[in-house]
Amino acid sequence: MKKIQADKQRLRIKAQNNRDKMPAKTRRNLSQKICRLAKQLIDTHQPNSILLYLHMRSEVETSYLLESQLSSDRLVGLPRVEGQNLKIYQIQNPDIQFQSHKWGMKEPNPDQCTSLDSNFLDMILVPGCVFDKFGYRLGYGGGFYDRLLPNCPRALLVGLAFSVQIVDLLPSEDWDYPVDFILTENGVISCFK
Repeated sequence: MKKIQADKQRLRIKAQNNRDKMPAKTRRNLSQKICRLAKQLIDTHQPNSILLYLHMRSEVETSYLLESQLSSDRLVGLPRVEGQNLKIYQIQNPDIQFQSHKWGMKEPNPDQCTSLDSNFLDMILVPGCVFDKFGYRLGYGGGFYDRLLPNCPRALLVGLAFSVQIVDLLPSEDWDYPVDFILTENGVISCFK
């Protein structure tokens, strides 16, 4: 068990370093490509509700995607860390004031949003440090999405990542949930079992 955790941490650090080395302009351009693919996938699947996330640090930049989805007719949610879990809040207004979490991510202000039941999410865009070609992912180690995803049985799970974050195989455990698709600047990776 300790070896798996050590391997996961090593993979996280390597992937984050690779991502951090990317020049900001390159990261922005690649993010736009990935977000265009995400928009195409969303348009194809036509979910009634979607959970996005606000990027932090050197993750795929998701602000373009948030703007485009807020102008659609679907319910758009964003996660907020509350205790050991993610709570989902509906975002209707692009001008809401986001709050900064102690780990650096922006989150919806619960005073300006309505909570959403995660059971009714049709699509979830999932962040991660590393993904493998089977859809397994490593987040930052807090387990927030590992606890959220079992409560979203009908949701199509979509990972957003740069190609430098993709490996052949990750160590996985019983509670790990694979995504259905991974979108990179090089295209769509289908991970259906």
